[in-house]
Amino acid sequence: MEEMKARENQLFLLEEKVDNLNLISDLETEEKVVRLEKLVEQKLVRLEKLVEEKLAKKKSSVIGGVEVVVGVMLIVLVVIGVLIAFK
Repeated sequence: MEEMKARENQLFLLEEKVDNLNLISDLETEEKVVRLEKLVEQKLVRLEKLVEEKLAKKKSSVIGGVEVVVGVMLIVLVVIGVLIAFK
């Protein structure tokens, strides 16, 4: 009889320990998930900034290219106008 009570107590203690270990494991897992979510969010923000910078550079280079083409066309028109004026 006493042995059964002792075993019951041991079993109860072991069950509590297992429950505590599971709880700790769950908490650690949740903390890891939260940390990973923050890390992913930070990387996403960084990626968005990089994409915005690249698009801004590409847009400015296209605008610069258009300005060069317009400038060359104006110079050609002026040269043609000067040639026509002197004939």
